[in-house]
Amino acid sequence: MSDMNFKIQGMTCASCVRHVEKALATVPGVTGADVNLATETATVSGDGLNPMALIKAVEGAGYEAILDDGTGSGSEAGAPVGESRTGACGSHCC
Repeated sequence: MSDMNFKIQGMTCASCVRHVEKALATVPGVTGADVNLATETATVSGDGLNPMALIKAVEGAGYEAILDDGTGSGSEAGAPVGESRTGACGSHCC
């Protein structure tokens, strides 16, 4: 089992966190996803994790994910964040 860390952009509330966690959980190989609103990070655990599939899942939920490669620079898919959905918190989660 291995872990991958991501910077997550666009979250504003606990509901956003749940949306990102649920999106990550749908990716094959994921056994756990811990998303932190305060640090805007996600740690994903699993076997055979595909970083591009994880990024696409987060983008599909309406957020942006950047792979934290440990250098501080990160890498991202380069695709724009999915269609904007604005909810009660002023973000796209509600």
